Formats: sequence, structure tokens, C-alpha cells
Amino acid sequence: MDGAARRFGRCRGLQAAVREKPRPDLTPAAARPSPRCGEGLLPGGPLHTTRSPRMAPAGWSAGISARLACTLHSVLCTLVGRGNGVDFQDVVVKRRMVRSFEAKPLPAGAAQRIVDNARRGPSAGFAQGIEFLVLEGPEETGRYWDAELPEPYRKDFAWPHLLDAPLLVVVLSHKLTYLRRYAEPDKGWTDMDEARWPVPYWHVDAGMAALLALLSAVDLGLGACFFSVYDVPGFRRAFAVPDEYTPVGTVAAGYPRADDRPSLSTRRGRRPRAEVVHRGAW
Repeated sequence: MDGAARRFGRCRGLQAAVREKPRPDLTPAAARPSPRCGEGLLPGGPLHTTRSPRMAPAGWSAGISARLACTLHSVLCTLVGRGNGVDFQDVVVKRRMVRSFEAKPLPAGAAQRIVDNARRGPSAGFAQGIEFLVLEGPEETGRYWDAELPEPYRKDFAWPHLLDAPLLVVVLSHKLTYLRRYAEPDKGWTDMDEARWPVPYWHVDAGMAALLALLSAVDLGLGACFFSVYDVPGFRRAFAVPDEYTPVGTVAAGYPRADDRPSLSTRRGRRPRAEVVHRGAW
């Protein structure tokens, strides 16, 4: 079983553990061995986690949903854990744009995990005007590439194995949802004037959702890349996307090929902290 399947399987094991109504382990932490990653928080099954807790919290309710338990577990592992897996900082550091993928399907449920995490991004006024077109498998992703990169253009394309990504998630923003939300009584912008917005937060929120999708792929042991929708009219025709939705970009995710190479742009290097971080004043 590959790394992504193992990581995803841990959270599925959590669901079974919650259904079994486990009792909390009240043994003092010093009297117990340090658990392996994914064990020890709830007895009775492995858990999805990126770090290992030293002790199990008391008082778990059998009524807690598996999703909530998984979220709480990740938070607890981060706060009190001792990790031997991938923690959040590792996910951030390891994230890079992968442009060459193996033609290999994702573990069952991995696509849903990525999209569900993307849905949890910040939303101005909790307007939730971000939507996702999810394409999984060669038949669905092939329709995307037929619209965006027709056959005549593929022979000279620098990243031919980008087309092998088993998952594409197009992130779309809906401006009108935000304008309507801020015309409600608690906000008061009844004229729905777009000029009131210092920046278009519908696109900002879409970018945050895309980043969560990228990080989620890394957490699953996958690679991912974000790129623009080049032929917007062709994309709309291929998938019957209404005109009021703007495709901000596409996240491709899958297993990186061993010969994946970084973009030449990375040779520019990362700007030093002193140039980009301004403390106290500019």
C-alpha cells in the first residue's frame, strides 16, 4: 500500500473507531509507551493523523461525528503531539508545483478529502461564493484537456505528463454571491456597488481554497499544481459553466513522476525574509 493510501486509510479507521463507542484511556501518560503515528487517541483502531499524541483526551462522546473527531484529533496532535509523520510545517515546506504525474488513480476518497478541505477556506461574510468542478479519471480530465489543450498543441507542450494527473479541481468564484451577501441587513451595502470592495474578495477566497487543496494533496503524500484556465470560453462550453462563474484556476493532483522537473522560474530563488517582511513599519 502506498503512502497516500495509508494516510487516507487512517481516517477511515477513525470512523470505525467512533462507531464502536470507545472509552477514553485515563492511564497516566508516563505509564504508557509513546504511540505510533495514528494510534492512541481513540482505542480500537488506527487514526488519520500527522502527529502522535502522548496521551488520549478523556470524555470522548460516542455521538461525535467522524469528521469532527478527525479534525479535533489533528488539532490535538499538533498542540500536544510528538510527530513521526508529516506535520503541518513539513507540508508547507514540501509543497511545490508538480507538473508531471503518473497515470495512476488516487486512493478511494482522496479527491473528496482534497475538495472538502478546500471548502473550509475563509469566506468574506461567510458568503461561500466559491464552487468547484471536480474531474476525476481519464474520461473526465480528458474533456478538460480537449478544451484547454487540443491535440495539435500538445506535441510542443513542455509538460506532457501534466495531462496524466488523475484529478483536476477547477476553483470558480461567484461575485454576485458576495455582492448579495453584503447587501443583507448586517452588512448594509444595499446598493451592491462593487466599488465598495478594496479588493475582489471573491477571487481572494478562491485563491485560499486552491491553496488548501494544494496542501491537502501534499498531506496525502501526493503532488499538486495550480494553473490558469487558458481558454475560458472553451471551458464554459465543454462543461456548461454559467457565465456568472469565473474559473480562477485549476488544481491538478496525483502521484509525481520520478522525472518531474521544477520550473525554470525556481532558479530565481526565494526572496530573503529581510526584503519581504516589514516589522512595525515599512
